Amino acid sequence: MLTDRAGLAEGTILAWTDLVEAVAWLLVVLAIEAIVRLKHTAYGNGTLVWCIERLKAALYVLIFAIAVYWGSKGQLLYLWDELVWLLGFNMIDWNIRDWSRRVRRRFSASPTAA
Repeated sequence: MLTDRAGLAEGTILAWTDLVEAVAWLLVVLAIEAIVRLKHTAYGNGTLVWCIERLKAALYVLIFAIAVYWGSKGQLLYLWDELVWLLGFNMIDWNIRDWSRRVRRRFSASPTAA
């Protein structure tokens, strides 16, 4: 398909945003994996987990911004798909927080309470 310079420039921008979004999702998955693994160590409630959580939040904002950008270009199905994925990953985050609270409660209970 042939296009003019403006079409090529727009296609290039859309390709870069697609690449950035894919890398952001990979980093989100790595961050979740790191948090789950760190929760089993002495660093489970430390600064490192806090920093990873903030990085993950920034990645979610970046992904949302890219989805809105694609939506502004008329790609409403893409926007809807990203919103569903973001909601799904937030559910995973809520489950991890709930799991972490349950593990902490179990280990903080006194052995005489059993």
